[in-house]
Amino acid sequence: MQHHRPAAVLAALLAVTALLGGCTAREPVPAGSAAALVMTPGAGAAGRSTADEYARRVVSLVNDHRRQAGCEPLRVDDRLTAAARAHAGDMASRGYYEHRSPEGRDGGDRITAAGYRWSRWAENIHKGPQGPQDAVTGWLGSATHEQIVTDCALTDTGVGVSLEPGGPWWVQDFAAGG
Repeated sequence: MQHHRPAAVLAALLAVTALLGGCTAREPVPAGSAAALVMTPGAGAAGRSTADEYARRVVSLVNDHRRQAGCEPLRVDDRLTAAARAHAGDMASRGYYEHRSPEGRDGGDRITAAGYRWSRWAENIHKGPQGPQDAVTGWLGSATHEQIVTDCALTDTGVGVSLEPGGPWWVQDFAAGG
């Protein structure tokens, strides 16, 4: 009889289901959340690549607007991207649409948990737009959200998009290192 470590079995299962298009693994959610890993049914590799392309397009559109406002372009930071993806996935999987998780964690908590040491942060979220242009246009149509986009003191960003039914959910985290 062969014994497998649970972590090895889980890793193998995730690899197989991802190849079959049944599930894709998302970034771990912060400790203390309802789940240590968010699984996304049906997204497969194509869903992740589309979400990644949408995220790149959001950064490009936001940076175009920042240039027009006299700001430097934002740098994409993997830690902010991980925090944004985790929040978009968490909202999709648990059916809420808020900056604060049901446990009360906000963007600053998620950014810190991802390992980014910030002195300042902001977050824009959106639910429903079917493409990056519509998501960014929606943010820019709100004075508060546009103020975040054009805050030249914010230097880094990460975008997460969940394409699950009932969404899409869009999260853009902004920060300046501390």
